[in-house]
Amino acid sequence: MRDFVRLSCPASPALAALVLTLGACGGGPQVVDDSPDPEAFRAYTEAGLLERAGELKAAADRYDAATRLDPSAGAVWLASARARARLGQWDAAVVRAREAVRCAPEDARAARQLGEALIASGDLAGARAFYAEHLAAHPKDASAWHGRGHTDELSGEDEAAEQAYGRAVELDPTQAAAWFRLGTLRAEAGRSAPAAEAFDHAVTLEPENPAHRDLDKRVVALALDGGDRALARRAAARVLGHGEDEAAGSLMVATILVQQKDLLGAANELEWLIGHHPEQAPARLLLAQVLLEVQRYDEARAALDGVPEDAPLRAEALRLLGMSFLAEDRVAEGVGALFAAQAKDPGSAEIAFDLARGLRAAKRLDEARGLLARSSARWPDDANLHYLLGLTIQAGGDEDGALLEMRRVIEIDADHAGALNYVGFTWAERGEQLELAERYIRRALRRRPEDPAIVDSLGWVLFRQGRLEEAEAALQKAAAAQPEEGEIRFHLAEVIGARGRLPEAMPHYDAAVEHAGDDAARARYEKRRATVRTKKGKRKSR
Repeated sequence: MRDFVRLSCPASPALAALVLTLGACGGGPQVVDDSPDPEAFRAYTEAGLLERAGELKAAADRYDAATRLDPSAGAVWLASARARARLGQWDAAVVRAREAVRCAPEDARAARQLGEALIASGDLAGARAFYAEHLAAHPKDASAWHGRGHTDELSGEDEAAEQAYGRAVELDPTQAAAWFRLGTLRAEAGRSAPAAEAFDHAVTLEPENPAHRDLDKRVVALALDGGDRALARRAAARVLGHGEDEAAGSLMVATILVQQKDLLGAANELEWLIGHHPEQAPARLLLAQVLLEVQRYDEARAALDGVPEDAPLRAEALRLLGMSFLAEDRVAEGVGALFAAQAKDPGSAEIAFDLARGLRAAKRLDEARGLLARSSARWPDDANLHYLLGLTIQAGGDEDGALLEMRRVIEIDADHAGALNYVGFTWAERGEQLELAERYIRRALRRRPEDPAIVDSLGWVLFRQGRLEEAEAALQKAAAAQPEEGEIRFHLAEVIGARGRLPEAMPHYDAAVEHAGDDAARARYEKRRATVRTKKGKRKSR
């Protein structure tokens, strides 16, 4: 056999002429001359059969036997090198791959096998020397450039590696592995957009490659970071299983931007999507939510107007419309839109919740309480419905009923911050179960550690326990976070006064009166301020 063994070699005994496919052992249709060596041919074919049967050690030994019978047969040396590589015998693989290259210097497969074996054996210097020599003679061998890049990368020379990988994909754009390594190096260097582009090539070329699992998600993230929205859309569509559907991809991109709190970026993406696909009701809803978040209410309503009356998402559009009106204190319009939303979708707990909020804002407490009672019975495990019912009961003057409802909320959700804070603060106000009240409030703080209202409750329960220094520290923090909240300033004034610093307390009493939430609270603060002023005056007269 001649060129099923090698491309060019000195004259040697040869095996029989044939066309042979050996699959994993490196064979393919091979051209041979008519000077057969039956023993070499027999050893070679037996080795191929053993390899296919999974008997690698026996196969490697038979390939070696074939090389001894025809030592100038490049393809046999290559098959032997591959068999030794599969066994992890890298030094032996190097020796055999060198012979394959000697016999067939133009065979890119032999060069690739030698480079890979040198790298795997840990001989990076040898691999570097080999690639330098080989590429000088074969500058357009894409696989050799890939191997050179791998060698440079393992040597810590990332810049040289990136150049080599870049040359590999320039010569052969179908080299998915080189694209992948190129993307990895670019990502590590913080070059997000070109990294996304390289990964995109890799996953497009080999979508089923296990190494590329979830790679599209990384493409989305890098493309967004690099500002390449078009690429992010394509990759996002693939993540969703929608092929190249740019509308689906764009909606996912916008959703990610919302999650990242990049509301301006999300709005821009959604406006692009609606401009190209005006029928996209989900995009209009998400855009409306973003615009509501940044208080661009008229624009939010304009986006919602594009959702048709008969669209499945029309009820949600009406809900958001109602919330936009409530945000501007246009309560009657908000309640009207929310009633229309409920008529469209009477089975939505979220719409029922928001309608109850609107009714409370309209001072229609009996209606709100009735709606919430029915809704909480229909959805008994919805903690937020029970919580709003508790607040509504309290607004109607039934403190004990409200407290009972809040206890139900905690039974449903033991870490519901609002209910824990409500119960803890109520007990603190009453001077009851102060230790348990403190535990409830601290549990609420674990859920919402920076919430000024809960920090205020902690300060107040500490004050009720006589722990004045701790109480003042908490209330100072709450007041710094929300200086125009009358209740917090009143509590801080009380604690400072209790510590004997009445002159320092007075400005906080003044602020409490100025920022009181309602007339009843203002009257209470004014009365207390007057009492403290009298006490302060008596101290001065002494």
